[in-house]
Amino acid sequence: TALGEEDFTKVLLNCTGAESSKQVVGEIMRRIEEMHIGRRGQRKGEESSVSHPEFERYLLEIHKGTYLGAYSTDDIFHAETDEEDADVTDSCRGSDTGSDEPSMGSGSDGPLGTSVGSRDGERNRRLMGRDALGRELPGFLPQLMIFLQRRSIQWWRMQTMRLMFLVVVEFAAIFLGCFDNFIFDSPPWMPSNYMNCLISLALLTSVYSLRTFGSPEELPIFWRECSHGLNRLAFFLSRSLLDLLDMFLMCFGFASAYYIVMVPEMPFSLYIVPFIFVCYVSCSWGYFISCWLPFELNSLGPFVSALLSFVLGGILGLPNEMSVYLSSPIYEIPINLISFTRWGVPMIFFAYIEVSPVDPALMSGPQEYIYNSTITDYSKGWHLDGDDNYWWTGMLFLSCVGMALRALAFLGLCICNKSKQV
Repeated sequence: TALGEEDFTKVLLNCTGAESSKQVVGEIMRRIEEMHIGRRGQRKGEESSVSHPEFERYLLEIHKGTYLGAYSTDDIFHAETDEEDADVTDSCRGSDTGSDEPSMGSGSDGPLGTSVGSRDGERNRRLMGRDALGRELPGFLPQLMIFLQRRSIQWWRMQTMRLMFLVVVEFAAIFLGCFDNFIFDSPPWMPSNYMNCLISLALLTSVYSLRTFGSPEELPIFWRECSHGLNRLAFFLSRSLLDLLDMFLMCFGFASAYYIVMVPEMPFSLYIVPFIFVCYVSCSWGYFISCWLPFELNSLGPFVSALLSFVLGGILGLPNEMSVYLSSPIYEIPINLISFTRWGVPMIFFAYIEVSPVDPALMSGPQEYIYNSTITDYSKGWHLDGDDNYWWTGMLFLSCVGMALRALAFLGLCICNKSKQV
């Protein structure tokens, strides 16, 4: 069935949701007709019209990247063999004279009975090598610079929300510090203090980082850009790099507030290091959740982040249960890989008692038991040679876990919601 200009305008309206101008409609019809001139001859004296198979063929070529309407008739005609022309002509005529369904000849792979395999791929490469109106997409580095600039502008415009989140972070640190120091009267070396701090920091940063790749307002734009040549690696790196600044702000704000309230006898430059590494891992968990969570379940992101923070940081990182977790490789290996408090707590604990040694004789009975059992239990676990205080071992494991989670998050960004990236 041939479509006139008015009918073709309605088709475009149904496809795009917007009414196209006469100039746009005329240009598209001209390109479609030009694409088929070499196959069927010039239709002189006929009113401008487009058939369904011609329109479908044009859409297929655009989807494969050839943009046939942008090439001259000679380029299109000479880029294909006579056999290909005969196949396409027969399929188009069969669709025009027969049913409205596209013909599906034997051995064909495309909706119009033409092969979209190696023959079309070779033809596409020959055509795309010619000078045409089609644009050349920028490479990885140019796209990375574009995304960095764009994300920097977005970062600056989000100052209000960022400041509000930093207020919440500061409040959580001061609240924990006041309870530990003034209400529970816990000594600064107490392992449970740091476990609670690291869990709170991990929860806040993982929830905050969900919006980096899981914002419901930005995902449709990302999917649209993916279908038009967006480099996913450049997109991922640009956002994760700029997120390092937010991560440092929240980590520094939380650690400094808790440090001021608790007043531990150790340098702040040493004190903040485990917080930085745990914050890095928790941000990676936020990326992992947002990239793998289906769009329909996007609202469950904060719940999943909270659940993982309490399970991985709390249940699997309890200092008083390390004698059980580290007693067998069956328990120790998964705990070492997924629990961030498994490394963060001993890093701070052993660094504190090394910089500011404590005398067990001056402790109460329960405190002395916790102090001695913590040293004994953590000493059962694996660590690098000569690293009895878990400082470098903790850095190594937390760095590797964070990088692995980000690699998996990038894989999820490429795979998950693939059907929407059209």
